[in-house]
Amino acid sequence: MENWKIKNFLKYKDDINFILFLIVIGLGIGYITYDNSKKNEELEKFKRKTVGKINRIDTKGKGGSSFVYSFFIDNKMYVGRIDRDKNPYVKINEFYEIEYSSKNPHINKMILDEEITDSVKIMKAGYQKKTKFYKYDNFGNFLKEIDTLYFER
Repeated sequence: MENWKIKNFLKYKDDINFILFLIVIGLGIGYITYDNSKKNEELEKFKRKTVGKINRIDTKGKGGSSFVYSFFIDNKMYVGRIDRDKNPYVKINEFYEIEYSSKNPHINKMILDEEITDSVKIMKAGYQKKTKFYKYDNFGNFLKEIDTLYFER
């Protein structure tokens, strides 16, 4: 009788391991979904807006890449990430609106609907105008303004 129990257990051992694996995966997905839901609720409840800047691109190997952005709240810089593959038209050093939780600014998201080009909004968000670049011809005659760069405090 004892021998029969061992044989049956060994027969179903792979099935039990597979079921345990599925349970662990399900719990992991459930926790991530719950955590994201709580963060979204907090963001909606304590939502504030500011302006943030795309700083660089981080590559994740075969998994794609993301833009790293920063913004300032009370003279403190916060950093976030947004998927680059879904936003191919976005460029480094562009400014966009940031929604963040006033309770916890680490909970934030960049809104890529429209680039912010208003220098007053950008400077109020904690950025300072640094340099304007101009193009001149070979005789020193002004041709056009090329670019304005901003930097963080």
